[in-house]
Amino acid sequence: MLLIKRALRALAVAALAALALTAPAAAEPDEVTALSGFEVINFAPGANGKCLDVWDAGRGPQIQMWGCNGWSNQDWTIDTGPNGGARLRPLSDLSKCLDSYRGRGNQVVQHPCDNTRTQEFTRVAVGSTGGIALRSFSNGLCLDIYDHGRGDVVMMWDCHYGDNQRWYWRGDL
Repeated sequence: MLLIKRALRALAVAALAALALTAPAAAEPDEVTALSGFEVINFAPGANGKCLDVWDAGRGPQIQMWGCNGWSNQDWTIDTGPNGGARLRPLSDLSKCLDSYRGRGNQVVQHPCDNTRTQEFTRVAVGSTGGIALRSFSNGLCLDIYDHGRGDVVMMWDCHYGDNQRWYWRGDL
């Protein structure tokens, strides 16, 4: 059963990667494939493959980078929000959404899902090496790891599509 689960998750990750390579770079909403129970990771130098994490074992509200540990505050459901964008919700509390409402240079938080554009993102395929940038519907800024990936703070910043703005999805293996 575990092997089947791993194989299905690997197929889902491969499908998402294929969709990422064809995702539009325009600001229009993209089609979102619903996924559940996936870690969102970054491989920027300094990030060392850490996971997107809701602080304090899911109590938050801050979102940070933390060593992957398999807890539900690092597993995310990715679905389509009411405005057509990708919405990320932590499995530790599915009533909350990743929210960019604080704007440029400020830490991203989890906030009760409220159908606003600050909680939806356009997926932008980044170059031939893969990865997806997450650009906010509300302000056009990208999800970014502070200090070029060396910090733990996840914030919104001008889109430059560097390593610290490239995100990858990984199933529970």
